[in-house]
Amino acid sequence: MKRYTPIGLSIAAAMLLAWIPANSAQLDDILAAEKSSNRTLAQAQSQIDTLDDQTNDLVDTYRVVIQENEVLRTYNRQVSDQIKQQLSDITLIGSQLEGITQTRREVMPLIQDMIDSLRTFVENDIPFRRTERLARIEALQDLMDQPDVAPSERYRLVLERYETEVDYGQKIDVYEGIENIDGQSLKVIYLSVGRIAFMFQTPDSSRSFVWNNSDRAWEELGSEYNSRIRKAIQMGQKAVQADLVRIPVFAPQGAS
Repeated sequence: MKRYTPIGLSIAAAMLLAWIPANSAQLDDILAAEKSSNRTLAQAQSQIDTLDDQTNDLVDTYRVVIQENEVLRTYNRQVSDQIKQQLSDITLIGSQLEGITQTRREVMPLIQDMIDSLRTFVENDIPFRRTERLARIEALQDLMDQPDVAPSERYRLVLERYETEVDYGQKIDVYEGIENIDGQSLKVIYLSVGRIAFMFQTPDSSRSFVWNNSDRAWEELGSEYNSRIRKAIQMGQKAVQADLVRIPVFAPQGAS
């Protein structure tokens, strides 16, 4: 085996030292290029990271848009179903309104017939409280002529008038009024006993009259009836206790 002598090593070191100064400029260039490349790589990585973040943001935004779009689809389906139901309801209501209109056209003549029949009845009935009874019917007729009054309300009011007339036939009624007696207008006291008797008497109980519905006229009664009618009036006024009393009665006549 050969051994290198110290002289040989010294020569090699000298040669290396001689080479380094000669190539230091190239080494600086290499290092500078590497630094530039590193900066370029860093900038590229930063751009990649930025693009990656932007991509993630876009993906998140897309997912939100997809979710909102699905929510809108669901809402649109619900609204569409509601609109279809409302259109169906409108069609049904329309048909019902047509039925109501038809019913109204059929009911109104019947209600008017009831009013006309009630007026005829009162005109032919015993004439107790005749003026106010006919006035109520005329007020009812005026109300019927108003277009804003519902048929149900008209029918209710007509029934009320019928009920009032029924009540008159079930009670004793005493009230004051004016009658023409022997050409003089005198204050009198009327007494109606349901629909079976209608009379009046002067306040001094000296004269008494009874209504003859067949002749549609008053008939004067004999003096023997004065005390009886006076007692009946007092009973109607609740001034005395109710008791049996004989009064003249004409057979009722049916209204035409």
